[in-house]
Amino acid sequence: MHIVVVGVDHTTAPIELRERLACSSRQIPQVLTAVCEETQESVVLSTCNRLEVYAVSMGVEEGIRDVLRILGELRQVEAEELAAHSYSLSNEQAVAHLMGVASGLYSLVPGEPQIQGQVVEALEIAQGGGYAGPILSALFRAAVVAGKRARTETGISRNAASVSHVAVQLARHLFPRLHEANVLLLGSGTMSELAARNLRAHGAERLVIVNRTIEHSLDLAKELNARRRPFAELSEALVESDVVISSTTAPRAIITPELMERGNGPAAGTFSVIDRYCVCLAM
Repeated sequence: MHIVVVGVDHTTAPIELRERLACSSRQIPQVLTAVCEETQESVVLSTCNRLEVYAVSMGVEEGIRDVLRILGELRQVEAEELAAHSYSLSNEQAVAHLMGVASGLYSLVPGEPQIQGQVVEALEIAQGGGYAGPILSALFRAAVVAGKRARTETGISRNAASVSHVAVQLARHLFPRLHEANVLLLGSGTMSELAARNLRAHGAERLVIVNRTIEHSLDLAKELNARRRPFAELSEALVESDVVISSTTAPRAIITPELMERGNGPAAGTFSVIDRYCVCLAM
């Protein structure tokens, strides 16, 4: 038996390819089912910056080849394109890689804490469907322990920050008087909540939350004394905003340069994209 991993991340693949490969929690079982038809076990780790498929196979080359083929077929990516932007590891290297991932070594923001919970969630989904057997279950549990030890016994998390924290720091750099800025948060999940609390802590007073599902944004808006606007008003909200932080689970970017140009909003200033998170700053 051999452990193999095939993946792409922010260092190997452009955002367009990563968006096509990204899997929501509802889509992951489809990949797991297909992979387990060719291998003995499988776990899929899908985050905003990476997609990795771990498998236990009879042979290394066969396992890697099967996973690449399945990913290409399911996510409609040409084999040549996927091969050009992916990496594959086996056995000791695959194990060491997962330990590094769980520890935040390979994150866009090194040491960020969210990846550890994402590793746990990946294992839970795989175990829930019977896709992770004794080998990968033990491996992922060990990775979670390694991640915890890295954060308590080393300095990797000393200055660690999430992507949303970095976005807020960028906004503060360009808007020293953040309390005067109109700030739009697109999405109301964990990353948006972290950004909102960070913004409040640094003096932001004019927060607006836009989310597709109204119920998800009501509590956050009420707790942070923020204004909530329906998703249908996104274009208008962009026009009125000085800072926009987008953090959603959508498979592709919602705020595009074209949308911002149509609204004649912050795109007239600086537009920088950090994977699925974007910071739009009007200058």
